[in-house]
Amino acid sequence: MTVQKLIMTLTVFGILAINNVMASGIISHDTDANQIFDLSFYQKQLKSKNNLLISFDEENELLRQLSEFELGRFLLKNKGLNGYWTSYVILQGPQKEILHPLE
Repeated sequence: MTVQKLIMTLTVFGILAINNVMASGIISHDTDANQIFDLSFYQKQLKSKNNLLISFDEENELLRQLSEFELGRFLLKNKGLNGYWTSYVILQGPQKEILHPLE
């Protein structure tokens, strides 16, 4: 997958939205590591979209790949980064040896 396709998929899911605030408030520094992730919920959302920028199959594959690692699941659920994940992306992620290809 190209970076451009990833950005298009993230945009369709609203992940690149500015000033993301959830109903309960700002997403703060919680990683949501202990929460159950329901991929089928996001697949249903994807099926209902009529503004896909790439094919449904490619979008669905990116969705599946994002659900395979903690940062991807956080992005899908929260539509943005919090302090913890911003720090991870800038400071820790590049130093990890084993990363998911999308990380």
